[in-house]
Amino acid sequence: MGGAGLVAAAVLGWAGCGQGPATPAAAVSRAAAVTAAAALAGPTTGDVLVQGTVRRADPSGGPTHVQVAVWPQRDDTEVGERVELFQTQPVTVDATGHWVVALDPATVSSTFRAGSPAFVNFDVMVEAGSTSAEWSSTAWLVDDGDVWRSEGARTGDQVIDVSMDLGTGQVTLTDSLGEAETSPLTLGTFGPPAD
Repeated sequence: MGGAGLVAAAVLGWAGCGQGPATPAAAVSRAAAVTAAAALAGPTTGDVLVQGTVRRADPSGGPTHVQVAVWPQRDDTEVGERVELFQTQPVTVDATGHWVVALDPATVSSTFRAGSPAFVNFDVMVEAGSTSAEWSSTAWLVDDGDVWRSEGARTGDQVIDVSMDLGTGQVTLTDSLGEAETSPLTLGTFGPPAD
């Protein structure tokens, strides 16, 4: 992803819950991108963590990319300290703006997952040319730890959906039980590097 360091630094600043910008540590990318044709409900979803769409991205900025960052369960970092994130490989949205990201639970250490059932806190990060956006959510391993879903959901329910409209600055999170919530989306922009 072009300018990934810049994207990560900007996103960490937003996701720091008022802590200010943080400097990201080197991240391990072990998750797989899956095709838009992946199953999005039921037991055949495999390792699919989250899916969604990006609408009204400026096509003149090149392809739109989506990446997921999983946060450590104990984040007691101070302003300016390094934060170790577990990041997936970026995926490119398809012609309709759709994307899917899978995360093999076996690759996620106890640093990033906790509880029974196990859960992860993650950010969906979007880079569309000079525009970026980020949204946070949580996913649980349900049933026998086979699939990622929202809290209270079961294997037969749907994958979490995060759909962003960059034109209106809105994000709609639809959980695994089909409950949708629309919120304002903070957009960031990147300009040329400062001299």
